[in-house]
Amino acid sequence: MKRIVVVDDQPMLGTIYRTKFTAEGYQVDVAFDGQEALEVIPRFKPDLVLLDLMLPRIDGLEVLKRLRANSAFETLPIIVFSGTARLGITEDAIAAGATMVLSKLNTSPKQVIEIVNKTLAQAAQAPESGKALASAVAQTAAAPESQAKGIIVLLEDHADTRAIISTVLRRKGHQVTSVLAHADAMMLDWEGRVAECTGANIFFVKDGKIHTPLADCFLDGITRQTVIGLARKRGFEVIERRILPDELTSFSECFITGSAAEVTAVAEIDKWNFNPGGITKQLMDDYTAEVQPKGKAAAA
Repeated sequence: MKRIVVVDDQPMLGTIYRTKFTAEGYQVDVAFDGQEALEVIPRFKPDLVLLDLMLPRIDGLEVLKRLRANSAFETLPIIVFSGTARLGITEDAIAAGATMVLSKLNTSPKQVIEIVNKTLAQAAQAPESGKALASAVAQTAAAPESQAKGIIVLLEDHADTRAIISTVLRRKGHQVTSVLAHADAMMLDWEGRVAECTGANIFFVKDGKIHTPLADCFLDGITRQTVIGLARKRGFEVIERRILPDELTSFSECFITGSAAEVTAVAEIDKWNFNPGGITKQLMDDYTAEVQPKGKAAAA
């Protein structure tokens, strides 16, 4: 019987997943803080760990790092399952050794169980795959730095893969621009004007000026507000106004902002194409510098 350890500081969630995984035929133990997790996992010897990040006593990232530092858990599947919307959390978790990163906000219990079943099945078929991946990433990160550093446009629709590639490239000193490579939707308001995307606010650039829909029928996101402030600090004019879909042909750049998207360049919306230009890249850099811990930024 396969064993799973669920690490979550919310007793209700711990109980829910204990019940559901037990019904699937797994033996389950639950830890409610980071210190308890580091005690339970070596004793219970699980085949997989479902790990929250926002934990008392010792946070989830530190738990992850300590487990990966132990050769006994080098290839143990550890799925980070967290509700935090902190920017860069996927990259941090992948860099620390997470097998996969899931969001509590958009992953149902049924989906979690399906992912756990698939992960364990893959681990049973190829027990060395996790070690090989970790080794490949480590070797890439340790490779000699290229003398030529520049801007890299990354198109990848898989969040975990994108996080790994972005982390490695940024460690090498490259500036990475992630362009949406998956299908999203630009939504219109009830009068047929541009409003927002499914989970982000939208901006356009024309003649050096930034245009964005007036936030009167959708959420004025915190990231949106921050980016507007950064743009104005840079001296860019930001115009909040009504925008009609027919105007998109006149814009040269487009980007979206949000807790998950951060500041992300957009290459194409339906028949309209955009180029990630100087303003978009400048705001991506400014936003990263704004939200990244100073110590981490200095070490990067």
